[in-house]
Amino acid sequence: MTAEIAVMNRRAAVLAADSAGTVTGWVNGKQEVRYFKGENKVFQASLYHPVGLMTYGNADLQRVPWELVIKHYRQSLGKTSFDNLEGYGEHLFNYIEADQDIFPNEDRERYFRDKVDDVALKAFLDAVQSPNFQSASDDASKAAAFVSFIDQMNASVDASPIPAPLSQGDIDAALADNVVDRAQSLDENLKTVSWWAVLPNLASKLAEVTIKLVFKQYSKFLSSTGIVLAGYGDKEFFPHLHQYRVYGFLRRKFVYILESSRKIGLDKPSEIVPFASTDMVDTFRTGASPDVYSYIGVEFESAANALAEDIKVATGGANIPGLEQMVEKHRSAFMDGWFDKAFDAHYRPLTRVVGMLPVDEMASLAETLINLESLKEKVTSPTESIGGAVDVAVITKAEGFVWIKRKHYFDLSLNPRYAARFSAREQVGGGQ
Repeated sequence: MTAEIAVMNRRAAVLAADSAGTVTGWVNGKQEVRYFKGENKVFQASLYHPVGLMTYGNADLQRVPWELVIKHYRQSLGKTSFDNLEGYGEHLFNYIEADQDIFPNEDRERYFRDKVDDVALKAFLDAVQSPNFQSASDDASKAAAFVSFIDQMNASVDASPIPAPLSQGDIDAALADNVVDRAQSLDENLKTVSWWAVLPNLASKLAEVTIKLVFKQYSKFLSSTGIVLAGYGDKEFFPHLHQYRVYGFLRRKFVYILESSRKIGLDKPSEIVPFASTDMVDTFRTGASPDVYSYIGVEFESAANALAEDIKVATGGANIPGLEQMVEKHRSAFMDGWFDKAFDAHYRPLTRVVGMLPVDEMASLAETLINLESLKEKVTSPTESIGGAVDVAVITKAEGFVWIKRKHYFDLSLNPRYAARFSAREQVGGGQ
């Protein structure tokens, strides 16, 4: 996990993030996650216009660090601008999809083949661990059980919808280009399995269903990164925010979805939007963390049932008809009632106050909330997936993107030439 937050009012948008990075990959069919401190997750998306960007989740895009991708994009963007913030998001993702320097087609295809092989291995293991396969007594029965399992999987995959932004044409092209060679790879890897060659086309069946599975369930198999864009388009006078979920490439198609959008306006004075790990921010905003809300509901239901049982025993009565429905009705009313009161006591006043905060106090608030989330993680979880220095940036319509706090992996006082080089690069549209 990681902790990031956007705080917005009519004056500015503030982005803040910790420095814990996550790298996720698949090793032998299993997902492997590693954490590092010192990750940069807040970026200046344009050197000339008021737009910032944050990343959370996976720190790389199919083995390429997001930091490299974003800075490469920023140089290419130059002075180009858009009427609205969403234009920057579409331009960024279209740029990545078309970029052959960082993501050449052969690397995209290699990544896809590796992903298919990983998923095929998992499907193979699922099949041989199925009850029918386990009960098979000879090679012919095992092969038949394997085929039955794969056929059922294939029917289920065929019946499932194709998620946006993919199409049947994408799947058909992938099947035509990859079934034969992925089947050959499977045959080579499984040639020592005694039952594998008993029936023909086992490899082709497995390769075909796996390719379709990767496309139709890409959110399950592809590592994802959250991308947050915040700031202003040319025709936007209050800050906007767009949150994307990016899955990377499926062959040559770049897969992402727009998850949510927020905007400040005359009728919306402020927003506090947490990303990734949100427990402490949710508690701050609403007065109760999500886990407490859940506990209260469970305990109310338990107490209500116990009370009903006590009343039945005390009165010598029979079972109460419709007790389960009555308990649920009153549990729902109780939860809505106390949460609405907590919401009125915490969130609404907070929204009004944040709407009036000057820019420097917005930045202080954002940093404090990240530190609270980091402290909670430190004392409650062994992963330490939140922590490190907190980077804070402010984006205003007039001043653009301004760093309030920013870490460096080196001592600036020891590197005066760095400042000179950076200043020179900014003059020609480079920067960092």
